[in-house]
Amino acid sequence: MHFTVIAGDARPEKTDLCPDCATAVGLTRLTPGAFPTSAAAGKKCEFCDTNAWSGHINQDGRPTYWCFACGREINRFFQYLVMSEPPAKLRNNPQAISPFSLCADPEIQAWSVTAIQKAVQMLKEQRRQDGRDSTG
Repeated sequence: MHFTVIAGDARPEKTDLCPDCATAVGLTRLTPGAFPTSAAAGKKCEFCDTNAWSGHINQDGRPTYWCFACGREINRFFQYLVMSEPPAKLRNNPQAISPFSLCADPEIQAWSVTAIQKAVQMLKEQRRQDGRDSTG
């Protein structure tokens, strides 16, 4: 897959992804009728016990599923971590970096895995403090 990203006045950045890398970042060639069924289908949100919308495979291989509303909260915590504890590559690079090249970067991928798990823990803690913990 080939992408050319133009962000504002920045010089266009061409990104090429092999099929394996494109798949790893969620980009695949799909034919009509070949859209995959969500892995979250039929699952319950770990946080509020409503129908799950998405999820994440943890480092230990176990999935964590969340509904759309809880996913927004996780995303808010993830964005907070991007701003407060950015990976070194973002912290030390004054240039704009395209989202596609970030997705393919192993350092950013490793940081993201850890940050998503941290965001999930932050949501669990906030729900406990707010009295919204559905797990008891």
